[in-house]
Amino acid sequence: EAVPLRFLRAARAAHAPAASPEAFDTKIVDVCAAAEDDLAGFDVVVAADMLYDREVAASLGSLLGAAVAGGDGPDLVVCDPGRRGRDDFLDAFAAASGFLDARFVERSVPEHCTDVFDGSRCPAVGVLLYA
Repeated sequence: EAVPLRFLRAARAAHAPAASPEAFDTKIVDVCAAAEDDLAGFDVVVAADMLYDREVAASLGSLLGAAVAGGDGPDLVVCDPGRRGRDDFLDAFAAASGFLDARFVERSVPEHCTDVFDGSRCPAVGVLLYA
């Protein structure tokens, strides 16, 4: 979505105002139709709260897994609060990347954090760990 990417650009500008604007870029990618080449040239890929749909989760897992297979792809930051597609993501990621021990490690979040979809308390978020 465009709004989170604008926030990301603004945060980067606030924390690194002297850096070259060409040194930072964002991109919207339709993970269900994307190819590994769509991630070419990026040092870091961030995917947050995208595992709500099993098909999207599996597509994202395949895409990111292919991007890091062989060890010379981008760094990945993948966070998930426990959506239904988490296992689909992990299965597809492992199959595409070869990182068979990939898993989400739960990290506590502040008490005031709530689920954006239903407003329920969100006590933790999983962060992808692979190596």
